[in-house]
Amino acid sequence: MRTIAGLSAAFFAWVSVLLAPTPAWANPPGTPATPEVRLSQRAYIWQRVWTPALRRSIADHADAFSAFDVLIAEITFTLSEPQIVMVQPDWSGLRSTQRAVGLVVRVGATRDKTRIGNAKALETVSATCAQALARARAAGLEPNELQIDFDAPAQELAAYTQWLHRLRRDLSPRRLVITALPAWLSRPEFPALTREIDAYVLQVHSLEPPTRGSRNLVLCDTARSREWIHQADTIGAPFRVALPTYGYRVGFGPDGRFVGLQAEGSERSWPAKTAFKTVMPDHFTLALLVHALDAEPPAHCEGLTWFRLPTEDDELAWRWPTLAAVMHGQIPSEHLALNVRAVGSGLFDLEVENDGSAPCAPAAFTLAWQGAMLLAADGVDGWQVQRIGPGRASLYLLNKDQDFVPLNPGEKRSAGWLRLSASVKIEVTSRLR
Repeated sequence: MRTIAGLSAAFFAWVSVLLAPTPAWANPPGTPATPEVRLSQRAYIWQRVWTPALRRSIADHADAFSAFDVLIAEITFTLSEPQIVMVQPDWSGLRSTQRAVGLVVRVGATRDKTRIGNAKALETVSATCAQALARARAAGLEPNELQIDFDAPAQELAAYTQWLHRLRRDLSPRRLVITALPAWLSRPEFPALTREIDAYVLQVHSLEPPTRGSRNLVLCDTARSREWIHQADTIGAPFRVALPTYGYRVGFGPDGRFVGLQAEGSERSWPAKTAFKTVMPDHFTLALLVHALDAEPPAHCEGLTWFRLPTEDDELAWRWPTLAAVMHGQIPSEHLALNVRAVGSGLFDLEVENDGSAPCAPAAFTLAWQGAMLLAADGVDGWQVQRIGPGRASLYLLNKDQDFVPLNPGEKRSAGWLRLSASVKIEVTSRLR
């Protein structure tokens, strides 16, 4: 694994320009990354269904976090009645972690912008929050905070401030926390809003709907994130920074127009001939950001919150080795290997494997052998096997522009097969594409 300390002075000069260091903490120092970090680090548990994989992840990795922020309810306002989904957490499992637990009530966006000033809507949110707190306490767990996740329109922050004043008065939670968007930081109403809460979680990651033909998609722009963090610090209210562990599958039509995206849940219905691109967080730049923030934390930053806790069955999120490295400001290692396995006389299966700690993009492989002829070969799932000379063949993706979901650490995928005239030793070399 490459650590920050192992990078050259020239590289750090490049990083300092790239990341636009305004405050002192914007410059990654040239000192070794230590095993422990000073920043408090929490994780969101955002799943509606508590699967065995989620329970295992919580039990296995609880010691890495100071707290879990658990989605407990989601409210969607429609033109008729609000729709409320209550999540059923494993309270016993949460208690056994001995970690602090925050409860998160998600309030969905609504087309009716006046609804934020609607007294009935506020009553619905207040009653749902009260029910969530009561359920946790009945299960023997005292939440350390109540968090409201509501993307209020920036022009409605004054009305949202009144909401929060009422919620604090009605619920008296130990701590009242909200999620906040970067666009709110420059609004004149925002400082007054922060006086109604104990802290806010600054969401610096998002995916803007791409324009036609735009495939260069970024989930978290760390240069802009640093500017927002600096701006938040100057406001003077306590805040945490939410950083992503998850990705999106983005769909494009045959004409290059944006069709839609999906982050989790059951597969959505896509139009015919939809092309896809998988967008994942950049572990490299996020590791640099964490290292810089931990080296000199902003004065009013309480820590980081990771969205969301990875599980082994979450296809669009980092695996644990990646998050563990980035949490410590270390750059995860990238290495994609090709395993050649003899399965019969002269017959070999080809399997690609990620034996690093970072999600890995495609590689091209060269296979070489002596004392046998290539009789037949084929690739699977987009991989192509091609003869390139006596005793030599290459394995690569047939369409390098196709959507290739990166292999997660420890993941293996079948890539093809070879049949030679004899069973011989095959040497493999690779290069990242």
